[in-house]
Amino acid sequence: MAAYSLAEYKQFMKTGISPVIIDEIMKRDLLLQLLPFTDNGTQMKGKWIYSYNRREGQLNANIRTVGNEYTTQKALAPTAYTVELSIMGGSYPIDRSQKDAGDIVSIIAENEQQLIQAVRAKFSDLMINGDTNNAGEFDGLDVNLAGGATEWGVADYVDLSSQAAIEANAKAFRYGMNQWLAKLIRKPDALVVDDTFLPVFTEIAQILGGYSTTTDSFGNTVENYRGIPLIAAGEKAGSSAKIIGTETRTVGGSSVTGLTDIYGVCFGPQEFHGVAPDNGQLIQTFRPDFATAGAVKIGEVEMIATIALEHTRAAGVFRNLKME
Repeated sequence: MAAYSLAEYKQFMKTGISPVIIDEIMKRDLLLQLLPFTDNGTQMKGKWIYSYNRREGQLNANIRTVGNEYTTQKALAPTAYTVELSIMGGSYPIDRSQKDAGDIVSIIAENEQQLIQAVRAKFSDLMINGDTNNAGEFDGLDVNLAGGATEWGVADYVDLSSQAAIEANAKAFRYGMNQWLAKLIRKPDALVVDDTFLPVFTEIAQILGGYSTTTDSFGNTVENYRGIPLIAAGEKAGSSAKIIGTETRTVGGSSVTGLTDIYGVCFGPQEFHGVAPDNGQLIQTFRPDFATAGAVKIGEVEMIATIALEHTRAAGVFRNLKME
């Protein structure tokens, strides 16, 4: 099963869909630059769905002595999952009296650009916080990883809420990171964090070593921890609320404020990836049609997508890092 980055995917978009739309999304979101998509979403009973088998472990390798057989093992049975693709987007109105205005092209472009960024933020939000208990949403990483083998730090917290706390607990944080990362299937391709926690993380990385910077395909500086890109999750669509943010939780029997999480992801068609419709239309724009009747014309931007965690250890979450 092939998987394509958005940069590769835009080459397959149908005529009339501008690659500029994809570029506009990628240049502001490193996570969506890196996330591969498969085009396996299919229509069934009026919905877009994707069915797959999630692998949950691996076979053991044994040693045998001469004259003896190996202990036989059956291939581990995967768990079947079916996820529904979410339809995300928005619309904007333009009165037909504006169609001959000298700036109509820029008016449409401005509306499209703002909606494109809203759609980008919505998908990123659902990737982390999506919950099928909410109409139209898919389960994000928070739901998929809860209670699993790669969820770390549930029973305790690491205090990183001040410079003194960072200096006192940096090694405890590193120990927890090492233990947690070892649970993943391999070194992750990205660590996704709260925007406000990013400078805390980079401060710790510089104290302990392992901090570096690179640039993405748009020339933006990317901060890294042990060679792993650190990505700020950003804000929710239409809001200043953070996608990851902080929470008050009960940890060890006490209420603790200002707790945040880190998500680690391994990208690949057999690991963690996005899913697009099989018709090639991941993202579409519908511009106002001034040739039809009606005083107010509508333009739209729409994205149809979901995520798939093909292996339980292809993603993980480090819980309860106190940053406030």
